[in-house]
Amino acid sequence: MVINIVQQITSLITESLLISVLISFILGFLVGYLIKKGIEIGLILLAIITILIGIGILSPSMIIHEVESLGIYINQAKPFIEHILHTFPYNSIVFIIGLIVGLLK
Repeated sequence: MVINIVQQITSLITESLLISVLISFILGFLVGYLIKKGIEIGLILLAIITILIGIGILSPSMIIHEVESLGIYINQAKPFIEHILHTFPYNSIVFIIGLIVGLLK
């Protein structure tokens, strides 16, 4: 009985299924790692900007102006980013597990 169940399960697992699961996990891991590094870089930039404002090299109005001009480029990149986001298998549990591992690693 148990042997039949194991044989049925192993017959359902194909090479293409394993490759699909592995690719979803790797994509999730890489996206999680990228998000983690992006947050780290953002915090470092925030610390640098805070120090530069504190010693008087930058003013808050300069930072506001640069952030507003950055918004123009973000609007131009929005269609590309939406296209990329639709290609990720973010509804796959394996992708989500890879994403969490990438964030924690």
